[in-house]
Amino acid sequence: MQLKWKHQFQFAGYYQALEQGFYCDAGLDVTIREGGPGIDAAEAVAGGKADCGVCTSSVLRDWARAALVGYGVDFTAMFRRATVFVDKILKGTNPADIPIEQPTQFKTVINQKTAKALGVEIPPSLIVPPFLRR
Repeated sequence: MQLKWKHQFQFAGYYQALEQGFYCDAGLDVTIREGGPGIDAAEAVAGGKADCGVCTSSVLRDWARAALVGYGVDFTAMFRRATVFVDKILKGTNPADIPIEQPTQFKTVINQKTAKALGVEIPPSLIVPPFLRR
């Protein structure tokens, strides 16, 4: 596991999981590698130097800028749903009593700029007009 920065408290959960044997119990052989200046966790994973990395959320935005097609969770819907959990907690529900939910809404995104650069023609039927995008 490639960290995004030097060993520090924000990564304590990863070290605790390692020490408690959680990774081993899941059949994973994990080594935690320190990050720092000049070390990009996303590049380490993409380049095969690490199997997983701890990155900032900007990794999604950066990847999407160059990818031709992306498919994943609809983050807008997910964040809207999070407000329901916050409301329940503020009204006194114990967080441990709230069931974990799987995402139910997903998006497929086609990067027209990348398609053009690659010489890929996107059928008009797949292009959503700007006024319909949310």
